[in-house]
Amino acid sequence: MNRDERNHTIRPGTTKRKAANIAAISPKRKRKELQSAKTDTKAESFRLYKEGKTIHEISEQRNLAVQTIEGHLAHYIQIGLIKISDLVNPEKVILIEPEVKNFSSAIAPIKEKLGTRATWGEIRMVLAFVEYQNSSAKTGS
Repeated sequence: MNRDERNHTIRPGTTKRKAANIAAISPKRKRKELQSAKTDTKAESFRLYKEGKTIHEISEQRNLAVQTIEGHLAHYIQIGLIKISDLVNPEKVILIEPEVKNFSSAIAPIKEKLGTRATWGEIRMVLAFVEYQNSSAKTGS
């Protein structure tokens, strides 16, 4: 048994090529360093949003699903850098907010109750807004 075989568990049926790839995987710390060197995908979506692009335009430009971009921007609603009214019309916020408060952080029961009256993204963004309000109330901001 060589050193690579001792350090990496190889499943039966694994080809030599796969075994070599497994042995070549960087330690966890190095993988994390490589990941941190990549562009922060939420920040990139936020940058494009601040440039005036719509969610759909960002989605097309970045070749990501609309739902992914909605999730990225929801993060910025949650930390107070985007106003909820910029992305979700006030009538939808009024519709969704009480349900978010009733069901806490579970999105599926809210979507089930609201059906087609609200999208998953709208619910996710209103949830982020409510979390922002709650954190602001705790910190007194």
